[in-house]
Amino acid sequence: MSINFDIPSVNRAEAKRFLESNPYQCSLSNFACPGELILLASKTDDTEVINLISNTDNPETTEVLYQVKSQKVLGFNGFDNCVEISVWRGVTDNYDEIRSRFIRAYFEQVLESCSIVIPQEQTKGAKAFWVRRMSAAILNSKHQVFIFDKETGRSEQLNDHDELVTAWYSGRYTFLISLI
Repeated sequence: MSINFDIPSVNRAEAKRFLESNPYQCSLSNFACPGELILLASKTDDTEVINLISNTDNPETTEVLYQVKSQKVLGFNGFDNCVEISVWRGVTDNYDEIRSRFIRAYFEQVLESCSIVIPQEQTKGAKAFWVRRMSAAILNSKHQVFIFDKETGRSEQLNDHDELVTAWYSGRYTFLISLI
């Protein structure tokens, strides 16, 4: 799924399509959704899509502020309970702080029950997001970050930001964040 939420007409069309799919209202334990926004989700057997949406009263101006897609990954390199998470965000400036709080709360809630596999194909913004999330995980004594070499199948735990950035930009690895 490659939607360019930076283009307002595309963003509004995706918001409209999502609202027409009969999503259900959801919540995150560490995130209070402001009154003018709504957190909606849709789910299939192995995939969940959550959208943080603005202004649902007027379909002409409704926007997706953040979209998170999580897909179950079974038995990834010895980690049994994993999800692959893809993220997209809109560009409306009014909600930067809220978007930041939302994605952090989402990330923390998912890590309570799953390990996160970071997908390789992403937008430039999503790549920067994941580098920040993995850097924070390395610094957090409750989290650990692993890399899996696509060529050899070897894995190792990353311990600092230099190792992370070098591995990330090599394009050779798959990354995983988990609780200790």
